[in-house]
Amino acid sequence: MPPKVSICMITYNHEPYIQQAVEGIMMQETNFDYELVIGEDCSTDKTREIVKNLKAKFPDKIKLLLPEHNLGMMKNFIETFQSCSGKYIALCEGDDYWTDTFKLQKQVDFLDQNAEFSISFHRVIQKNEVTGREELSNKGQKPISTLEDLFKKNFLCTASCVFRHGLFKECPDFFYNTGAGDWVLHMLNAAHGKIAYSDEVMAVYRIHTGGAIFNATSSYQNLKRALLKDVYTFSSINNYFGNRYNDLIKSKIADIYKAISLTDIRSGDKKEAKKNIYISLNYKFSLKTALLVLPLAYIPKSEHILLSISKLKSKLKGHS
Repeated sequence: MPPKVSICMITYNHEPYIQQAVEGIMMQETNFDYELVIGEDCSTDKTREIVKNLKAKFPDKIKLLLPEHNLGMMKNFIETFQSCSGKYIALCEGDDYWTDTFKLQKQVDFLDQNAEFSISFHRVIQKNEVTGREELSNKGQKPISTLEDLFKKNFLCTASCVFRHGLFKECPDFFYNTGAGDWVLHMLNAAHGKIAYSDEVMAVYRIHTGGAIFNATSSYQNLKRALLKDVYTFSSINNYFGNRYNDLIKSKIADIYKAISLTDIRSGDKKEAKKNIYISLNYKFSLKTALLVLPLAYIPKSEHILLSISKLKSKLKGHS
């Protein structure tokens, strides 16, 4: 008989973190069976050795996947996800960890009692290993969200999520090429029910130099590449849903192209910035976006002015 919950964990070069990640799961107190499925993607550090030792320590709880060659993040996630057999699936990557002994019990009880919800998530501590700064996630988060809300922003931290298994038949082909696999997964699940938020803090999300978010934003080139992948993701999602949410998704793609143009401004590429602003306007006309076009086209060194405005807005947002 399969366990009630499968915890899906992918890991790569998480030697300093993986022990704590697994122990946070093994400490869970539940009135149901659960399994931890770990996909270890041929790390170059001691991560594989550590998870093998943990498997020996918890042989009945841990299912260990050890591919012979590196699969890459998305393929590793999909193969690990497909190896999960529980009625519910929880997520925790190898560099994050859970802090509440009853986390699983609380979230599964909620989903058992509320069939109209497909996903449960909660607040986490965002721990920056580089700066040492810690802050709480989901400021101002509303208690109930929908698929339409997810089109605007991915507000679910991976380590906080528990969702119903089997809401969609198989991972769509585009899933392998997206740069935001968790976001896509949440959208696929949210198409089948509402999203419940708890303000209880029950996990820690780490930001560190080896993490995907840190790497994606470490340079203008990497950030632009990540944003272009988001364009691909949302175009694919639009096709997947048969254009049922066309206006919302086109608005999101317009916002992404505006973000790409601001990245071009920061990198000093005025020509690319102009091109991407026009693309944004083609997806959805916005007077605010259009006002970016004129200074870029006609005012010398206007990119420096826009960059200063962008930095000021980010600074003010950070203090809000």
